[in-house]
Amino acid sequence: MRRKTVLLIMVCAAVVSSGTPVNSQEIRDEVIVLSDRVGQEIDLNERTLYKLFPNIEGFKQAVLFVTSTGNYFFRITCQGTTEGEERIRHLDQTENDINRLREYIDHFEEIKAGTYEFALKHREAPKAAEQIATPLDSLVTVSLKDGSLLKGKIRGKDDQTLDFVTIGGLEIRVPISQVESVELFKGRVVAGTFQRDDPNYSRLMFAPTGRPLRKGEGYFSDYYILFPGFSYGITNNFSLMAGVSVLPGLGLADQVKYIAPRVGFNTSKNVSLSVGALCASFADEYAAGIAFAVGTFGPLENCFTSGLGLGYTSGEDGDFEFAKNPIIVLGYNKRLSNSMALISENWFITGEGLTLGQQPLSISLRFFGDQLAADVGFIIVGEVIKHGLPIPWLSFVYNFRK
Repeated sequence: MRRKTVLLIMVCAAVVSSGTPVNSQEIRDEVIVLSDRVGQEIDLNERTLYKLFPNIEGFKQAVLFVTSTGNYFFRITCQGTTEGEERIRHLDQTENDINRLREYIDHFEEIKAGTYEFALKHREAPKAAEQIATPLDSLVTVSLKDGSLLKGKIRGKDDQTLDFVTIGGLEIRVPISQVESVELFKGRVVAGTFQRDDPNYSRLMFAPTGRPLRKGEGYFSDYYILFPGFSYGITNNFSLMAGVSVLPGLGLADQVKYIAPRVGFNTSKNVSLSVGALCASFADEYAAGIAFAVGTFGPLENCFTSGLGLGYTSGEDGDFEFAKNPIIVLGYNKRLSNSMALISENWFITGEGLTLGQQPLSISLRFFGDQLAADVGFIIVGEVIKHGLPIPWLSFVYNFRK
């Protein structure tokens, strides 16, 4: 009997000195700041502002933890059933969930204004009631497992269904089990109808607009089939375009190679500004290009672009010589339908004594879907038309956003 009593005392002492497994786990868990906007704790006001944890009743606060094994979870404190009682709930999250939620909070105003697109893609099925990265009442695309797409707003959700309202106002209850993904959709609602984004929103026919490429977004472009290139948004404000011509009969060393860095900002919903330079080399001996500043003003479906460019050349000696007078660029983009726009781009070369009939003016129709856009039009030079037809224009862009 005495030996059993001593053994029991030793066991109790070990438990007291080491703590319970739950407390041990809590000690090893590390608090993570989801965003500087909310700090270490998401309180009730922040939950309401950002529309987080929509189906957790009695919410008081939430704290994000990462475990020693790299797993993430929210520790959520809720009001209990009786006064003064608190309930603790753990909500597991993946790293992708956390990154997407952080991006959502950091760019909340831009997302609500429709000027920001998530760079991080949600690759997992939504977590029923706990899919906090997609806020209620935001315009979203719901992809179903049968391949169907729904565009509209999520009004509410529970463990089994999404309460969904389409752009046309049709109310649908969508089973969670049939949902493949939920994403803020690439487009807007204008006058009660869905309007898709122009995949080539960052350019006119050739010249850039003031609108920068979004982070993680890019496109393959081709002008006259002979001048292909790639552009990529490294950040939301910096992008890089590069390419090489494929002129028949010339070796790689004799082809035209070009690169064009650009820095841009959406200063407001309807104003965007960019600066950058186009640098091209010819036969690895001569170089030419243009430094530019450009602004775009107005909504996506009806906007005006103006810019200044200063050309330069460089010879074998490597010395750069800039033009004495700038080039003025004026452009216009008018949405005609959900898949077509009218584009105009006009260059005015100053200081060379050129008349209006000698300046290159251009106009085209842009046909586009969700990711592909093609411009078909003409470059109109009055002096050239006197002796024949306008110069045809053909280009296309494939935007490889998800």
